[in-house]
Amino acid sequence: MKIYYADTYQVPLPKRHRFPMSKYGKLRHRLIEENIIPGADFIESDICDIDDLYLAHEKNYVDKVLS
Repeated sequence: MKIYYADTYQVPLPKRHRFPMSKYGKLRHRLIEENIIPGADFIESDICDIDDLYLAHEKNYVDKVLS
């Protein structure tokens, strides 16, 4: 099974944010260390193309987040 991750990208968030960025890397490390998904192939994903973001989210939202 291929599992794509992007936990190496960090976004500055306020303290005690609902989705702290560090938890995603910790989750990936735990999955690997405890072999929770045997045979999984962890692949770091590339940065998403902006046109793909527009397919998943409203353009105004994407533009606002990126600015």
